[in-house]
Amino acid sequence: MYADFSGQNREGGFAIMKWKTAPWIVFLLLTWTAADADHVYGWIDQQGNVQYADRPPAQRPGQRYLPPVPPSVEERIEQAELEAWHHKVAAYEKLQAEMREAAVRLEAEEEMRQRYCEDAHAHLVYFSYPGRQYVRLGITGEWTAVESEERAALIGHWQKMVDELCE
Repeated sequence: MYADFSGQNREGGFAIMKWKTAPWIVFLLLTWTAADADHVYGWIDQQGNVQYADRPPAQRPGQRYLPPVPPSVEERIEQAELEAWHHKVAAYEKLQAEMREAAVRLEAEEEMRQRYCEDAHAHLVYFSYPGRQYVRLGITGEWTAVESEERAALIGHWQKMVDELCE
């Protein structure tokens, strides 16, 4: 005897459900309604009966526990959206930290540029002062006089450094 989806067999009479399929229908109904609960605990008692409850059972010898009911599709979607949100927040926080580090680096570079500018300006003023004998410290530690051509070259060099560093 074959039944179609209308519940009637080919001869026109109603199909009778076999008793072997009844436990599956009960199981499907239980798992379907169990998906609405937050947590469903299942176990097989000492007599071999399957038990379900919303609270975990007391520990008893000879009792086997069933695996937990998997999360519903909606719960999995919600979990995936939450994980995506956490990923975006972590990426945003990483970007903010990188931006703070870059700002600190830029500030340090600006301070260093300002110090180099002040040093270059001091050297330019030193070599530009008229009527003074200019000396410089040599490699071996002795002071030597600076000639006028070399002084003009040093003034040009320090003027170029002031122009580059002290915008």
